[in-house]
Amino acid sequence: MESATPSSSNDPDTSTRTTPVDLFLATPAPSTRSESPTQDPDHQYLWRRFPEHIWSQRVRDTSSWVWNFGYDIQSANGNRRWVCKRCIQSRRPMPRNFAEKGIQNANAHLFRDHRICAPGEGTKSSAQKQAEKAKSRDQRSIADVMKLDTRLPREQDIANSLVQGFDRKYFQRLVLEWIIEENHSFSVCEQGRLRRIFEYLNPLVKITDANITTSTIRRMCQVLRSWLRAGVIDDLDVILLPVEAITGEGPAEGTGGVESFGDEADEIVRLQN
Repeated sequence: MESATPSSSNDPDTSTRTTPVDLFLATPAPSTRSESPTQDPDHQYLWRRFPEHIWSQRVRDTSSWVWNFGYDIQSANGNRRWVCKRCIQSRRPMPRNFAEKGIQNANAHLFRDHRICAPGEGTKSSAQKQAEKAKSRDQRSIADVMKLDTRLPREQDIANSLVQGFDRKYFQRLVLEWIIEENHSFSVCEQGRLRRIFEYLNPLVKITDANITTSTIRRMCQVLRSWLRAGVIDDLDVILLPVEAITGEGPAEGTGGVESFGDEADEIVRLQN
């Protein structure tokens, strides 16, 4: 009959018996260790792409904002690398990564590939600086001016409504009529304060380059005179040449670019003098 009590010390199985403490302290070999089910999926992908790396064990010796958008890891020989978080999150097959000493390249990558700009006083990459210079030279869109996100359907509709609601030619016509009716000097259309008022009321005035100039009006007068002398028109009481016919956006000769403005003989005659 077998005893219910533990075997004596000379039992051959005693030395191999495992206690709960032994189980707790036991650490499986790396080859048999499975990934923790709670490990971040992004981290899992990071280590699959960089199997011979670990988290950096060095204190960051840089204050660059770029490190906030990258993983700080190091290889077995201690070389520190920056790995793009966005590339990892998008599961890019070859995540962009740069050596610690080439962190400025990470700066450029963030802007070029992910459109991430340097915050506040952060150091800007040359790519971002060049893009900002180019944008300052180019006219902005109404979405930029009104801070609309055209990826959102509602804000896209707002931007489209603003664009469709502005008629550049009609705006120029109104300005010319006002100059004529009020007997203003041609140079009034170039006054900085007046232009700022127009642009404040509707940013599309600047975006579409709708402001007219003194030279535009004077060239209009010259064309009107030449048409009158050549017999293209008999009188100036019912027509006014639209601006686009003078500036090269429409026909500069013939009557194809002429629009009727109504019976304004006295005002238009003033234009030819």
